[in-house]
Amino acid sequence: MAREKIPDECPMNPESVRDMTATLKNIDQRLQSIERMMFAGRVALYVVMGCASVGWWFFQNVDYIKHGISNWLRN
Repeated sequence: MAREKIPDECPMNPESVRDMTATLKNIDQRLQSIERMMFAGRVALYVVMGCASVGWWFFQNVDYIKHGISNWLRN
């Protein structure tokens, strides 16, 4: 099996290399902004779920809280 000869020079012209580089930089910037949006969405989801769990706990224990506050105010 014969090996292909690797050319000494790049087969692409410099203009197309510059265009491809600019395109890849554009794609990279877009992906970075998408990653930032995904991170912000994940943080927002955690905040919402944390608030919901605190609210759920509060409404589950509101009678105990009222009882404790009224006892505290009496003393």
